[in-house]
Amino acid sequence: GAAVDSAYALHDDLYAPAADRLAAMADSRASAEAIIASAEAWAGVVASAELEARLRYLRGKAATCGAEGRSSASAEQLLADAIKLDPNLIGAWNALGECYWQRGELEAARGCFHGALAHRRTCASLCHLSMLLRVIAGRSPPDEAQAWGGE
Repeated sequence: GAAVDSAYALHDDLYAPAADRLAAMADSRASAEAIIASAEAWAGVVASAELEARLRYLRGKAATCGAEGRSSASAEQLLADAIKLDPNLIGAWNALGECYWQRGELEAARGCFHGALAHRRTCASLCHLSMLLRVIAGRSPPDEAQAWGGE
């Protein structure tokens, strides 16, 4: 999981020209996928829905580190599958919410963050939901009182 988290963090944390950032993300993603592949080989020996869910989550999160970023359709599918297999994967809920948010599907993103919070309250889920609600409020038309300069 640490290799995937490292690749995922580069998307937001690496302040470099786009080409350099994409190259660093691709390198990090490749090493994360190699680790996932070896875990999948081991998982073939020990069949478990929980392990399968975790591997799909990691693959989906790694897929967001490609050129498509968080708007990757394969990432979205892998993350959704992970949640179906294990609804307690809070990270998968949050990552899927970010995918929807990136594509502008704000209500679907809100549903994901609420889904995560329904299973467990985490700082990450609360932070994502808070930021998203501010974006949604900023896009909503002002209410009538504000339009007329009222209180």
